[in-house]
Amino acid sequence: MSFADRRRALHETMIDIYVLQQKEEISQRQITSATAILTAYNEQAAKGNIPSMETFRIKTMVCGLEQDLTALRQQEQDLWKDVRTQIDVAPQKCRPECSSLDSDLLLLHQRIETSPLPHPAMSCALASEEAAEKAWRTEKAEALPKLSLQAEYDKNGNIGRNFVAFGVNVTVPLWNRNKGNIAAERARYNQETLKKNLLHNTLLKQWQTDYANAVTWKETVDKQSKDLSEELEKGLQATETQMLRHNIGILAFVDYYNNYKDVRYQLLEAQAELLKAHEAVRYDLAE
Repeated sequence: MSFADRRRALHETMIDIYVLQQKEEISQRQITSATAILTAYNEQAAKGNIPSMETFRIKTMVCGLEQDLTALRQQEQDLWKDVRTQIDVAPQKCRPECSSLDSDLLLLHQRIETSPLPHPAMSCALASEEAAEKAWRTEKAEALPKLSLQAEYDKNGNIGRNFVAFGVNVTVPLWNRNKGNIAAERARYNQETLKKNLLHNTLLKQWQTDYANAVTWKETVDKQSKDLSEELEKGLQATETQMLRHNIGILAFVDYYNNYKDVRYQLLEAQAELLKAHEAVRYDLAE
């Protein structure tokens, strides 16, 4: 695994840790709220003002929330063990940032539109194709017959060699003297061209997919109301107040708590997908 691959895997693990930490905060918020209500209901039940069944239902709810929180913390600890096998870092609060997403998307889009694709592997493939083409052309040039002219002159010289002579040497066969070498170099050139095209298509498809994925998740997160988390928190506080005043029943109380957690989790998952999509874009730019 290359350094870029290890870095990407590490960053994605940190994103998973961030999501778990946020879920832990959500669970802790629910536990704090439900515990406050349970305390008040226990006092009222002791006075005989409310049935004990309602306090029991809230108590089981708190117990379930505490178990969920313990499970989340255990998952976080397991992920930190994986992280510490790669880097020496103590568990801490994770705060991923996505501020450079727009500029990174612009850079990746420019790379997609560039020909040839600006990538080290692509440069090597082009160099190999060019070298194979030159070797093929050289062998084709060697296929032509070689001609050589020769002349001798010995006028009034040694006895027996009083002559002037001209000659032409021609190699045989006249054509396709090295058919085997030409075929081999052509095959190598075709193979290098095939490798180059395959690499180009693979890189282009990967970049286009990562770009589209990041744009899609960015639009999804942007469409979500930025104030939705605050609205959910206000709703939780209002539900807690109404529950303490006995204006709503236990079923409505539990229903809102479950809805609060589900919506907050959905927002977190969308944010995590955007962060991982951004990490994929960074990986493409770093190659």
